[in-house]
Amino acid sequence: MVDKRATIRASGPQGFSLVEAIVSSAVAVIIATVMLTLFQMNSQSVSRGGLNAAIQMQYETALSQIGQTARKANAVLQTAPASETWSDTLHLNAAPNVSQITMFDGSGASIGGYQISGTVLKERLADGSWPNFKVGSKDVQVSSQSSFSLSADRKWLTVNIAVIAATGLSAGALCDTAPAKGEVFQCRN
Repeated sequence: MVDKRATIRASGPQGFSLVEAIVSSAVAVIIATVMLTLFQMNSQSVSRGGLNAAIQMQYETALSQIGQTARKANAVLQTAPASETWSDTLHLNAAPNVSQITMFDGSGASIGGYQISGTVLKERLADGSWPNFKVGSKDVQVSSQSSFSLSADRKWLTVNIAVIAATGLSAGALCDTAPAKGEVFQCRN
């Protein structure tokens, strides 16, 4: 003989048992955790992509401006730590790892300069001041190993700057770098 209660319970709308409710809740928690993890990974990827784009823009802008000024100049001199003065004929030793440069036109007038002070790139203005180099509203930060190098005749400038950026997040900081590529620029003559 068949028990009618068992047949009715299996096919009737009696709801979930306690075990079924616990299992379905556990599955829902696992699915929600996986979805949240994927969302966080995607968010961090988007943040890193935006940070990489900002760093690359700062790097390209800084190099472009330094290069334009160097191409307008007749000579590039180091002004820190050694202080060189402009003359028509410059035949010095090559100067690697220079932290501050000033560029001069054919008459010896300064047309600009750049300085690496700690991890900040600075630019020399016409009034002789050295404000931070900015791209948009952001200061350009460089690695502490960044520098300039000058040829012996002071007609070639090599820019070795690595632009860095970091964003402070409570869970940790995203930090990235546009590495130095040793860009070389030649003065106009």
